[in-house]
Amino acid sequence: MLKEFTPVDFTKALESMQKIADLNVAKIEAAVEAQKAAAQSLVELTEARVKAATEIKDYDGFVSFVKEQSELAQSSVEKLVEDSKVAVEDAQAYGEEVQKILGEATEVPAAKPAAKKAAAKPAAKKAA
Repeated sequence: MLKEFTPVDFTKALESMQKIADLNVAKIEAAVEAQKAAAQSLVELTEARVKAATEIKDYDGFVSFVKEQSELAQSSVEKLVEDSKVAVEDAQAYGEEVQKILGEATEVPAAKPAAKKAAAKPAAKKAA
């Protein structure tokens, strides 16, 4: 009955958990850095747009400002779509990496001793 259980290498399991923890830390750090960069970019854009709005002197300046705002909105939507695609790809890559790590942890070493015993038994029966 005990032969039915798959042996577990706890050292490998702990190593895998450490790899996953390290992967998570790296992904979180990268996400935080990306968010910091995005926030900084948004601050700079807001400051530039406020400055542009304060420089409106006439109707033509207002029309130009509104046109720029429209173009910025369009490019922002395009960037959001692209960023979303990248996020999906990153999430898929993360999932694949976790699966790889878990797969390495659950690999069972080849049962070489059992194969030798099985091969030795038929040979012993033939000799008798």
